[in-house]
Amino acid sequence: MFVCKNGIDELNSIRYLWIEAFHAVALSGTTVGAAELLGIGQPAVSRHVASLERRLGLELFQRESRSLRLTAEGEHLLAEASDVLDGMSRFVRTADELRHMRRGHLSIVASSPIARGLLPPALRTFREAHPNITVALETVPRRELARRLESQHFDLGFVALPCDYPDEGLLPIAGFNGMCILPPDHPLAAAEVVHLRDLHNEPLIGLPTSTVWRMRVDAAFDELGLSFAPVVEAQVEIGDLVRAGIGLAIVDPFTAQTAQISGVIVRPLMPEITYEMAILFPVTRARSRLAQALAAQAQQTAVALQTLLHV
Repeated sequence: MFVCKNGIDELNSIRYLWIEAFHAVALSGTTVGAAELLGIGQPAVSRHVASLERRLGLELFQRESRSLRLTAEGEHLLAEASDVLDGMSRFVRTADELRHMRRGHLSIVASSPIARGLLPPALRTFREAHPNITVALETVPRRELARRLESQHFDLGFVALPCDYPDEGLLPIAGFNGMCILPPDHPLAAAEVVHLRDLHNEPLIGLPTSTVWRMRVDAAFDELGLSFAPVVEAQVEIGDLVRAGIGLAIVDPFTAQTAQISGVIVRPLMPEITYEMAILFPVTRARSRLAQALAAQAQQTAVALQTLLHV
């Protein structure tokens, strides 16, 4: 809707209290009754109504002995006044809900392991405290991550490091140690810790070569003079493949947690391979209170998962 500058000036010069007083007088029929409704003095009500009439250039009430009756113009404006007051009430109520985080929506992008492992318990605890908050969670493949982050159409991002992103929007989370997962009947299941050398002649399952975690595993084997040559490369079915007895796998702690629930054995790995992640905030706009609250909850959940997985 186009509003000329003069129209804007007129709107800015009309005070909310004038409209409130007009509405109260229309409901009660007297300035005395309106004063009781508003909790202010009767002279103030009369001044507010008079100021509104003067500013609008309209007579809103006909004065009849001890009461006031709406004019035709006043009748027309009463509904508009009600809408203004209702709108202001909604405005204040919504601000209060936002202040206490009782309303809102969060858009989250996350890599697959974090979306499966860290976010479910973090979101469960977060929504227990904020049950009316809605969340949209999008799992983003690594190859699409740069484009998705560049769009800035998210409130929080959860990604593995390294990640090319401005430092002012990046919040690192303490590193996790990678784990070895293996079938329950495998001989290494009896070991307290699995060494990379123990896996040299074992059938292994790994992520595709383009992933950050695969590059870390390749580098760890290379440092020992070994080669990492998986018999199967997979993106998200690694736990199922291990449980089926196809091979062993070196995985991030979140994949290990999910696999452990399904009955796969999880063991610490030596030498340690560190899985590092970060929470990302948009850098083109201010951080919302909701986003900061969920980020804090995710950090707490990460610490709890470290203790649970003994990493």
